[in-house]
Amino acid sequence: MTQVANDAEAPLEPARCTECDRIVTHYNTFISPQDEQRVICWSCRERDEKGFFAKRGFQRDARRGTVVR
Repeated sequence: MTQVANDAEAPLEPARCTECDRIVTHYNTFISPQDEQRVICWSCRERDEKGFFAKRGFQRDARRGTVVR
């Protein structure tokens, strides 16, 4: 029987997020053209991909019936 090693399933070592400064086990590592590594956790990455303010109480007024003109 043949076994295939998948490095993606290997557990990651805990690292400190460069955005929120928390120690996390679920993160992405980005390498800049200057060969600097940036560790960004999934919650910071998700917040960045939203495209608007990540404040927890943020709501758009149009959803409550207020139309700004």
